[in-house]
Amino acid sequence: MAYSPDGKSLATAGNDKILIIWDADSGKKRYAFDAHTDIVSKVVFSPDGTRIATASADGTSRIWNARSGRKLLALLGHSQSVQGIAFNPTGNRIATASADGTIKIWDVAPGQVLLPLRGHKSAVKDVAYSPDGSRFITVSVDGTAKLWDVKSGQVSQTLTDRHQPVLSADFSRDGDRIVTAGADGSTEVWNVSTGKLLNTLSGQKQTILDVAFGPDGNRVATASKDKIAKVWDIDSGQVVLTLSGHTNSINTITFSPSGEYIATASEDKTVRLHPILNIEELKNIAQIRVARSLTTVEQRQYLLD
Repeated sequence: MAYSPDGKSLATAGNDKILIIWDADSGKKRYAFDAHTDIVSKVVFSPDGTRIATASADGTSRIWNARSGRKLLALLGHSQSVQGIAFNPTGNRIATASADGTIKIWDVAPGQVLLPLRGHKSAVKDVAYSPDGSRFITVSVDGTAKLWDVKSGQVSQTLTDRHQPVLSADFSRDGDRIVTAGADGSTEVWNVSTGKLLNTLSGQKQTILDVAFGPDGNRVATASKDKIAKVWDIDSGQVVLTLSGHTNSINTITFSPSGEYIATASEDKTVRLHPILNIEELKNIAQIRVARSLTTVEQRQYLLD
């Protein structure tokens, strides 16, 4: 699931193999079509919003025209499921992460592999570029998160080495911090330059399947198997908002480009858009509520009035 850079469209895909483009304001479906022959693992927009890239359990990645839905290119080369996919900031390169344990860097125009990379001992679950395009982060079932230098194609830092799988990662918009999350239900915030662990966010009861930085760089959202999504203040490490309503595992989560909404997609076959407050309002609520989640009544009061 991904917002377009202008926030006007939302792309979703999943177990039904169908890519759907929605009007983010009205919630109406613009178009839908069969995108792959197996589960779609991830969807991303290009930085200019003209293309959509999908990664699939069928071992392929595909690039689509975001306006018409026409297939532009198929990226073939992984031997197993493609779990993660990301455009670089200029949109001329794509990184893919696969269950075959490799990462591949592709030249988008001809669809050719520029760099096949190995550094993990098991399936690679996610990949994300830094905002300046000089680095990218990968996470793996092997319990590690690795920061790569784009020019050399070498690992510059290993940020975490734990016994539980790491399943998702994201850069802050300024590129100074990274968040990683995984099977142990915790989220780590890292300093990119030093590799120092800045904070650990603990509170999800089960595996965290997806994590995303907010546009302001002060908030992180997590999606979990426990059917709950949480918004965190990364400085205090405190939960400032709990998003409920799904009846099954939440697989993906993303902020709108403006930061005014969070979208969650679940195994219950629904996508929910949650209006949220700005960071100062969230901090005020967090200070008042004495370390507890907002009730349903409070959520309606603060978010919907």
